[in-house]
Amino acid sequence: MVLIEPVGREVSEREFNRIRSICYRYLTGRISGAEFERLMRRHGFTRAEAYAVYRWITSVINWVRVLVTASLVTTSTKGPSSERYFEGRIFAPVPDELRYDVPGGVVAPVARCSDIEYLSDFFMACIFIYFESKGYDVMMLETASWKAGVKYLDEFYEIMDMDIVFKCEIYDLGSANRPKSIKRWADDIPVIKRYWDDLIKACRVFRENAFKVGYLREWGKQVRW
Repeated sequence: MVLIEPVGREVSEREFNRIRSICYRYLTGRISGAEFERLMRRHGFTRAEAYAVYRWITSVINWVRVLVTASLVTTSTKGPSSERYFEGRIFAPVPDELRYDVPGGVVAPVARCSDIEYLSDFFMACIFIYFESKGYDVMMLETASWKAGVKYLDEFYEIMDMDIVFKCEIYDLGSANRPKSIKRWADDIPVIKRYWDDLIKACRVFRENAFKVGYLREWGKQVRW
């Protein structure tokens, strides 16, 4: 079901797609105002409601909620038995048209916002920053092996200018000799609206907000490890 917010009514996704099609046909001039109003009346909208729905739908886009992960394996001079495994996670809304720009596979760490070129770089930078904000050693992060993954969770309709919050997590997965799965950190970190339009600015805002809830040295090393 899809909630049509201007009139507070829920319709099936099939009916919503028909209503959206009518609105975009009117937007692109394929039907007249009179025809638009007639078609919308079929769906139970008054004239005023029809135009309120039109304004709402033409500002709404299809989003996909994704889980972006970065699995890290730290390097060690003592061999594989002393390597440590970590995973950074970000749950984020992404415009449907950009869903395939989200990273996957072996990637290089992105330590600085200024190094970002693509959406995939942006998510890896945010995960790097989140680790850094919690006190993880930058040299360790830069020399670790990174592997990105993505999982598509669900889709929804919302306005393009909605507020954006990334749900961030860090898991300690232990080592080859002592595997485990412990959630060390979890935070909701806001970023700018339409973050994909200015990835470097969005990254800097994410960094600022991440460090507001960052690790404090007096909490002790055991909190992080």
